[in-house]
Amino acid sequence: MKRWAVALVACAAAAVLSGCSENATGSPRPATGAATGNQTSGSVAPPKTTSTSIAKDDPCTLLTSAEASSLGFGAGKIKNVPGGLKQCEWRTDKAGEGVGVGYGRNPLDVLKGQEVEVGRHKAVKLPPDPVSGGCNVAVGLPDSTTLILVGTSGNGNDEAVCPLVIQVAKTIDPKLP
Repeated sequence: MKRWAVALVACAAAAVLSGCSENATGSPRPATGAATGNQTSGSVAPPKTTSTSIAKDDPCTLLTSAEASSLGFGAGKIKNVPGGLKQCEWRTDKAGEGVGVGYGRNPLDVLKGQEVEVGRHKAVKLPPDPVSGGCNVAVGLPDSTTLILVGTSGNGNDEAVCPLVIQVAKTIDPKLP
């Protein structure tokens, strides 16, 4: 598995697992309207505020194809990650460089990091994963979940991709609830 994909999966797993620290009653239920198979972002612009449930099923809807292209990406590809969550991966034409975006089940206040400005939502730059590295940013959402962005440079200097990760977060921020 490529290093950036490992970083994406590791960050998603950490976000999912850290959200499981409380006991809850009841039975778990799958999200309604879950997307299946590989999907790519379309050319039609989403509404100003993207439906959280739709975006959680297909985070590739968070960037239009025009936005992805303006950021240097090809079409996004949906991936399943641990915990039954989905992530969208956008790649640049540089070997190993890309940004993955998906949702974590834990609130932002349990994640430790340096605050970064992305728009109207609070966000933090998380420490790199000790195994896979990456430039990792978490954006807090009103339903006590997070949007997780993971960037990798492909050349081992993941700090160099952080401006791109922040730009992706700034592009997505106005669409979030």
